[in-house]
Amino acid sequence: MAVARQTRAWGGWCAVAAATVALCWPLLTGPTLPRASDVSYHAQWARGFIDALRDGAAYPRWVSDTNRGFGAPIFVVYPPLPYYAVAAVSLVSPNLVEALRWTLIVASFLSGIAFLLAARDFASEAAAAAGAALYVLLPYHAVDLYDRFALAEFLAFLWFPPLFLAVGRLARRPSAAAWLALAGAYAGLLLTHLMSAYLVLFVLAPYALLQVRHAGGDPLRHVRLPGADFRQREVVGIHPVTHGVRGQRQ
Repeated sequence: MAVARQTRAWGGWCAVAAATVALCWPLLTGPTLPRASDVSYHAQWARGFIDALRDGAAYPRWVSDTNRGFGAPIFVVYPPLPYYAVAAVSLVSPNLVEALRWTLIVASFLSGIAFLLAARDFASEAAAAAGAALYVLLPYHAVDLYDRFALAEFLAFLWFPPLFLAVGRLARRPSAAAWLALAGAYAGLLLTHLMSAYLVLFVLAPYALLQVRHAGGDPLRHVRLPGADFRQREVVGIHPVTHGVRGQRQ
């Protein structure tokens, strides 16, 4: 029984690996990055970020080679986590093109594993494996990678499964670990891609309400209107006084 369960678990990992190979085959076999619209920007920013780290800046903000050599405060606006990831990979592969390629490949695999682990919370092993493989092979992933080269948005898909997993667990049984997981996943998303962190709230909030309702709770039981406590105390305190005054007048 345990052997069969372990075999099914490894089957999920193999499904994610196969989906990653299918999605990233041009990256694995080609010598260069995709000829996508934003590839030159991200390559330039990654090079500037890595150079600034080597110069001793723990949190680089300025990219000196951009803007025709005048430089620009790129990372005052753009979240830095994708470029920290490229810098970490560059420690193993100093070539910038190789570092970008392997960052995307590893991110694709990790996003599938994140979905697999999250889906195991409510689905069978086979269903979780199939869902994780499809998550990696989403058409929008291919668009992000080969048409737009949206580095940050591509890496943001890593954070969605743990976000929804944490919300589901909080709805069923709130715990400090679930709150920490939710905070950590959303912080990671904020540090990866701000627009994704904003847009996911339009799905995450209704999902949270549905999960709480499904768990048998009242999704609005902790919602208090501003000043509600004051008005309640006012009614409780004043009503006996007004009642007494009315009685005296009679």
